[in-house]
Order: sequence, then C-alpha cells, then structure tokens
Amino acid sequence: FATQVKEMLTSGSLALDEFVYGSLYPYVGVAVSSIYGILFDLSDHAIIIILRLIGVGSAITVALYTYRIGQLLFGLRGGNLSAAVVLSTPLHFRWAVEIHPDLLQLAFLTAGLYHTLQLARNGDLYHLLMASTLAGLATATKYGGLFLLPTIALSLILGLPQPLSESLKDRRLWVGILSSFGVFATTFSLTNPYAISNLDRLAEDLSLASRIVSCLLYTSPSPRDGLLARMPSCACK
Repeated sequence: FATQVKEMLTSGSLALDEFVYGSLYPYVGVAVSSIYGILFDLSDHAIIIILRLIGVGSAITVALYTYRIGQLLFGLRGGNLSAAVVLSTPLHFRWAVEIHPDLLQLAFLTAGLYHTLQLARNGDLYHLLMASTLAGLATATKYGGLFLLPTIALSLILGLPQPLSESLKDRRLWVGILSSFGVFATTFSLTNPYAISNLDRLAEDLSLASRIVSCLLYTSPSPRDGLLARMPSCACK
C-alpha cells in the first residue's frame, strides 16, 4: 500500500487497476501525505510513518467507539471494561502499526455500529444518516460495511414504537430503508469511482477474494506461503 500511495502521488492519478480492496485507504494516505508534503519534504520514510499513523488513529477510534457502545448498553462500567478488553489485546496493537486497511475498516464499522444502536433507541434521522455513511465508508475501505446494512434496517424496525406487524406497514420504515441504501450507495460511489466505472473487474476481483477467504479455512496458520498449492482444487478453479 505504501508503494501504491507513492505511485499515486508521483503520477497525480488516483486510478486503480484492481479492486480486491476498496480504494479509500490509499486515498486517505494520499490526502494526508499531500497535506504533509505542502509543509515538509515528503520522503518514502514519511509516507510509511503517515500510513502507520492512520492505523494508530484507527486503533484509537475503535477503542473509543467500543467504549461508547459498552457505555450505551451497560453503563459506565461496561464502557470501561469494553475499552480495556480492546486495549489489552496484543493483536490490536500489532495491527495499529500495520500498513493495511483492516483497522480503518474496523474503525468505520465500530462507529457505524454505535450509530446503529442509537438509531434503534431513538429512531432519528441523524443516526440513520451517520450509520449509513459509515457503512459506505467501511465498504469503500474493504467491503465489510455491507454487513451493517441489514443491522441498520433492523434498527429502523426497533426504533418504531408500534408492534412489528404495524412497523412493516409503516411508510417511515421503507422510506428510512431506501434513504439508508441511497446514502450508502452514494458514499461508496464517491469514494470508489473507478470501481463503479469498472463493475466487471470489481465483480471478478471480489469473486477471487471470496474464493481465497474460503480457502484460508483449509490452510495452515501461514496461508501466504504457497497459498495456491494448498488450496482445495474446487476453490481454485
């Protein structure tokens, strides 16, 4: 990813040739690096540090929203315990300095889940827009935000005061669901314009990624070494 960010900065182009990951992570790296380059000399070392700091900021955001979710559900003690569990996990610190979109995606997902929970409690427009936007940003990073959409729809149902049978007939529910999908799709499109303009390649790369993920269930703890050689033949076709 550091090489990808450097190439974008050098060429002045944000175009991508593959879409196994979303484009938001390198775009954030380019944006922060460009601002840094206005003030200071932008070296390869600086780009690496910037991308690692994005990971650190994402790790802090995950801990913060984990605290807020715990506090919302279980009170102050629950929030403190939730944040303590996250901050005591070595893997969290390991990924905080990794140049990879996973933690940025997790930060968007955690923040989106917080607003989704607030939506279930309050049913207001602000939390609907925030949850949908964050789901779009998570998807633009590494496609995981798609899993938030059904949760947002469920929160809309829970946010309505009447019984389920009446909620399903309530026009506000369906307007909310359509609005949520519209905000989600707009956010993803604006942050992944080249994926939208190359839908065939996007579908091909996502299909390949899903096969690789399924194959990882059958590999050793070091799946990157000779990955294809150890994949089930049915998944490698």
